[in-house]
Amino acid sequence: MGDVDDVGFTSTAPAEGYEVCANCFGDPVLKRFISDQATSTTCSFCNRKARKNPIAAPLDEVVEFILEAINREFEHAVEALGWEGQEGGYQGSYWDSHDLLAYEIGIELPNDDEETLLNILADCLGDEPWCERNPYALREDERLFHSWEKFCQYIKHARRYFFLHSEQRQPLLDESLSPSALLDFIGATVEENQVVRILPQNSTIYRARQQKPGQIFNTPYDLGPPPVEAATRSNRMSPAGIVMFYGSDDPTTAIAEIDDDPELGIVVGSFRTTRDAVLLDLTRLPRRFAFF
Repeated sequence: MGDVDDVGFTSTAPAEGYEVCANCFGDPVLKRFISDQATSTTCSFCNRKARKNPIAAPLDEVVEFILEAINREFEHAVEALGWEGQEGGYQGSYWDSHDLLAYEIGIELPNDDEETLLNILADCLGDEPWCERNPYALREDERLFHSWEKFCQYIKHARRYFFLHSEQRQPLLDESLSPSALLDFIGATVEENQVVRILPQNSTIYRARQQKPGQIFNTPYDLGPPPVEAATRSNRMSPAGIVMFYGSDDPTTAIAEIDDDPELGIVVGSFRTTRDAVLLDLTRLPRRFAFF
């Protein structure tokens, strides 16, 4: 099939004439692609054979699929990294094709004990070293992570509630989002992924508390959140002085979160909601995309 990209560093030619089955890869996306594209009853690498239904796909087509994913995240170092002869070559992290596949991406080849398949894939990627795409800029996940760290620092030590754009002047080279911009991003993400749901009225919520020897809880208030004067320390979601109700939809989770003093007893109370409640359901967040 010839060269894949315009520069000619990569080529599917080393893969031509080979067929590979899904069992030769560990990644579920690659396995599914091979099963969908299978045209042969014999695998060139693990020698698996089928009597009737095809089990192996042309390796050059698999390489094209792999290269699409690689080109989303990586590019050739010669096109992106600075070079300084006196400083030891490329200025930044880079990998040859073998190390990119085996270590940086971590491609799973469970039957490739002699690295025959890995070496063919590396040959298809070419001899030019690879680096991350846009190597001198933060990746999107890094940018959001640093933005969240700055947000936490800001609300703990600068301003808790009000985030006016005019008050947050970003340094010229700072790629992170301002606190207000990060809140806008979170709001858009919540809406896009539909993670807000309604907990209907009369739903049961369990709350656990530690119980000292001889202590008796007589009323729901005894098992509820502490009074304002007792809220003297910060919790997971509430700062000192702000009272919040921490509960769970099952008693096992409520008990598991009580770990201050394992020598004390634990008592669980059940509460019913008196109206519909709006929940941010983080279990509905999408799973992280696989590399391929």
